Amino acid sequence: MFLSVRQTVVRSAQPGRAFSLKTALLFAALVAIVLLAAAALNVWLGKAGVLAGAAVAGLADTHAAAVSVASLVSAGKFSARESVLPILAALTTNTISKVAVAISSGRRYALQIVPGLLVVIGAAWLTAILQ
Repeated sequence: MFLSVRQTVVRSAQPGRAFSLKTALLFAALVAIVLLAAAALNVWLGKAGVLAGAAVAGLADTHAAAVSVASLVSAGKFSARESVLPILAALTTNTISKVAVAISSGRRYALQIVPGLLVVIGAAWLTAILQ
């Protein structure tokens, strides 16, 4: 973060859009697929299936996995306490994929991004363990 403050940024001449319909539809489809998969895994394999499904879904998007697990809590199939581990699994696999992208983007970028990611995931797991 401190190194980034000193760098100059080239402003884009083309202003971006705040909302992308294509991205919103893609995200909605992803959430729907993960919801369906989580419910199916819950029926087929029980809570272990939901954990595995959330971890795999987390590689692409933590939010979809978290929404899926929360929907199982809302339906009374999971308790709020039982939802912590699948959501943390999704967050962890998502963090791993972000670390991989950061490393593949170059050493300098990775050195700026990875420490923050590790602090966040470490704090999440520490909080879950201490509760």
